[in-house]
Amino acid sequence: MSTSITQLCLITLYTSTIIVKGQSCEWTVGSNTLDLSCLAGKVLKTSAGGQDYAFSICANSQQCEGRSVMAAQYPQDLQNRCFSLGEFDQSILPQYSDISGGQWKFTYTGDQQDCPGVGREWIPTFICDTTVEFTIGAVTEEPKCDFSVPIRTKYACVGHTYECSDDGLVVGDGGLSTGWIIIIIFVSLFSLYCILGYIYMAKRVNVDKGFSD
Repeated sequence: MSTSITQLCLITLYTSTIIVKGQSCEWTVGSNTLDLSCLAGKVLKTSAGGQDYAFSICANSQQCEGRSVMAAQYPQDLQNRCFSLGEFDQSILPQYSDISGGQWKFTYTGDQQDCPGVGREWIPTFICDTTVEFTIGAVTEEPKCDFSVPIRTKYACVGHTYECSDDGLVVGDGGLSTGWIIIIIFVSLFSLYCILGYIYMAKRVNVDKGFSD
């Protein structure tokens, strides 16, 4: 197999790895660090007050009015309507509190429709709970257009280190998001293409050199 083709496969696979990994999912406030890498890409879903909500952790995997966003609001009485509650921005730092072993409060800004001024705000608070992988609570809108939600997880606990779980469940629903499935399929198929191409070139084209370049 020619060197150029080999390099192309390696570069594409490396780029795909970067895409899958996504942006950093770790923040440090003072001497305390929140590492949500084990939850990156997972989608949490919940419903409250006639609204459905979807929150993709450290990713913009929700499709909303033709945009890729981190958190989305779906009014149950307005079919096919969606409002963005914010896009993921790793530079946004959380407010840290040492209550109950660690609480981390983020604030993201979304659509301004029906919410003059700053617009909709998505305010997830990750709360230390050593007994659970992660679970989403009820969304409350107080004041108007400020959507707060508690998320209990062992990864919010300061001073503890945990191994990542192997499950890829969407909390409140089930299965991986469509974006992640497409990426996984692409990486798998391209890897197979490179392997078969390498074997073909060695057996049929570069017969004299075999598997060496």
